[in-house]
Amino acid sequence: MPTEKKTKSAKLKKYAGVYQKCLREQQKSTKALEKSAKREPKKSPKKLPTKKEPKKLPKRSPKKLPKRSPKKLPKRSPKKLPAKKEPVKSPKKLNSYQLFVKSESKKAKYKGLEARERMNLIGVEWKKQK
Repeated sequence: MPTEKKTKSAKLKKYAGVYQKCLREQQKSTKALEKSAKREPKKSPKKLPTKKEPKKLPKRSPKKLPKRSPKKLPKRSPKKLPAKKEPVKSPKKLNSYQLFVKSESKKAKYKGLEARERMNLIGVEWKKQK
């Protein structure tokens, strides 16, 4: 069911009321500003204070500082980090299903099959065996 495109004029009619209301409010606010401007007498603009120039100080002769020798820091011996202990991994014991899959997947009839198909067939064999 194709929808018909609205023309620009149809779209604008939708917003005409809102636009008219906005114009009326704008006119009211400009009239209010004009009235308030008439009531208050105009004040002469205040002169901004000029910036004062900084006082000129007599130039000082630079002090001669004694030359410093760089501080000699004691040499640090490289810290020996304790050797990271590798966690001892004890092999987990396989359950009966895992042992069955391990032995079945080595058989020739499953060679060349995709993993998903192989696992499906082994699962069927497991159910038959149980």
